Amino acid sequence: MSTVDGISYQEYEIGDETGISVLFNNVFSESMTRIWNYYYKDSFKSPIGHNHHVIVTAKDDGDIVGISCIGALTINYYGTLIKGGIVKDVMVHPRYQKRGIFTRASKQSYEIAKTYGYKFLFSFFLILSRIFPSPSKRCDFFILFICC
Repeated sequence: MSTVDGISYQEYEIGDETGISVLFNNVFSESMTRIWNYYYKDSFKSPIGHNHHVIVTAKDDGDIVGISCIGALTINYYGTLIKGGIVKDVMVHPRYQKRGIFTRASKQSYEIAKTYGYKFLFSFFLILSRIFPSPSKRCDFFILFICC
């Protein structure tokens, strides 16, 4: 856990789903219940691959104002199972945007993913989101961003 400018960053804890749902509603004006149950809650019971999702929350006085989620994924590369994840559901409450919360939560989730043995991350994103990896920065694991 870390704290920067009064915002604390920590890994998901049971009970955070209510605050995450409120944040999702504030950002996208819709309910996250179906998405949460499908992508996270129900997939923790998956009989295949690894299912250790990484979810980092950004909290201001206990209220979740940002999250970065990486869904667990295992690929079969010519008979070798490789653990990785898909970056998804990264969001910051509109009142808290432009403060670096997105970047800090994302970086922390990437670091946690490495400690869990993730070998790759990938994502689909809009050009407008401006999440282009810098070609001048070296990374010790692979992040593939696919532009939609």
